[in-house]
Amino acid sequence: MAEPRVFTMNVPTCPDCGKLLPAGPPHALCPSCLMRQALASRTVADGDAAPLPPPAPEEIAAKFPQFEITECLGRGGMGVVYKARQKSLDRWVAIKILAPERVGEAAFAERFAREARTLARLNHPNIVTVYDHGETDGLFYIVMEFVDGVNLRDLLREGKLAPKQALGIVPPVCEALQFAHDKGIVHRDIKPENLLLDRDGRVKIADFGIATLMGATGGMAGTPPYMAPEQAAAREIDHRADIYALGVLLYEMLTGERPTGDFAPPSRKARVDGRIDEMVMRAMAKNPARRFATAGEFGAVAETLVDSRPPPMPAPKPKGMLRRWWWLFLVMFPVGFALGLAAAGGLRILIPEKYEVEAVVEIHPAPGDFERPMSPMFFGNVFEKLKSRRALDEVVRRLDLSGRWGVSANQATQILQGIISTQNIRGTDLISVRVRHTDFAVAADIVQAVIDVYRIGSGLNVIEHERPHATGEPAPVFRLNLLIGGLAGLLLSPVLALILVLVLHRFVRERTAGL
Repeated sequence: MAEPRVFTMNVPTCPDCGKLLPAGPPHALCPSCLMRQALASRTVADGDAAPLPPPAPEEIAAKFPQFEITECLGRGGMGVVYKARQKSLDRWVAIKILAPERVGEAAFAERFAREARTLARLNHPNIVTVYDHGETDGLFYIVMEFVDGVNLRDLLREGKLAPKQALGIVPPVCEALQFAHDKGIVHRDIKPENLLLDRDGRVKIADFGIATLMGATGGMAGTPPYMAPEQAAAREIDHRADIYALGVLLYEMLTGERPTGDFAPPSRKARVDGRIDEMVMRAMAKNPARRFATAGEFGAVAETLVDSRPPPMPAPKPKGMLRRWWWLFLVMFPVGFALGLAAAGGLRILIPEKYEVEAVVEIHPAPGDFERPMSPMFFGNVFEKLKSRRALDEVVRRLDLSGRWGVSANQATQILQGIISTQNIRGTDLISVRVRHTDFAVAADIVQAVIDVYRIGSGLNVIEHERPHATGEPAPVFRLNLLIGGLAGLLLSPVLALILVLVLHRFVRERTAGL
């Protein structure tokens, strides 16, 4: 029997730890990994000792009998955070204890206790709530809200946020910061990992672990990419350090990258309203006096821009005909040159190169001839007899020119009449007989046949002074054609381009009108 088929569903799991995700989480990480990221220490603080491995949950379980410690979520700058279930209220909480390397250090124990008292004073819907704090068996602890959702870093891993989404996060964060600032507390570590979004979409600020009273100088503490200049220099800071960090965070949400060095305004990196540039640059002013005076003012400006739309892109001006198709003039230069060369190649077929073959003969009149040798009348009679129909018919017959050329005998005779020329060499009794033809051998045969037929049929004394020979190389018709064709193509290319531009412009205009 075949094994039964098992059908499985794609159950979403956390990419960090592989655990099953709760039903309907807004993003990929499970709540445990979310809190671990939010409290993981990339924060620097003066005097930090080398971190020790955090105690296992079972090591501290006995000290918290009212809680069920399930796992260690991670560690922050001063403490280790555990996920636990509060048995009496059946709710999930996060328990933060003093880091092992800090145990026994009175200064840090006091600082830890101060953090607990600070957080206890911050009862605000956009700040992670503190439920309890105290000491048990020498272990300082804080019990706080366990946020089920994602942190802002998870959203930024997917790329920059839409302007409306990014701006929507700023007002509630500013409300929470204003609430803390009014109580004299500066967060000092605003960054994506410390901004949590719960299942209802509310933003909550986590980890006031390095918060300090405004005006106090606690050394350099925070996360370097988000530190205000005065904070990075370990100078005295106030609430405007948080405004600077939130400005950096907003820039990162809008553009997908952190501002470094001489950075460009957000509108040059993304399509956002120019007023957002002014707001972000003001929040990130190096001089604290140039920043927003309060977080509330920053939030109010951001809130007015939440529903603002990016400026409409200016409608492109319709390009003129020549401005739109100017590149065709460049294209047509090589095209015109190529067409000229092609035309020259065609002309070579229509007008092939021809050889000119010449023979020189001396003709004396027969005894009793009354015409004086070398007289115009004598040479006229000679020329007439050389090119007479009867003589040329004989040449056609002897050389079978009608068969060679594929024409009738009558047509061959007419062709001969056109390619034979005779001339008296001035001052002598010599006559030049010339034939122009594309085939040198055929031309030489014709010259020789004309002389032989005349010698036999005229009854005159014919003496050959020069046998048939070429008068020179054939005229460079093809090379001349190439030169003329190429130059003509270059000169005509603008005209061809203009014609093409007119055709294309008319076609596009008619097509656009049809749409």
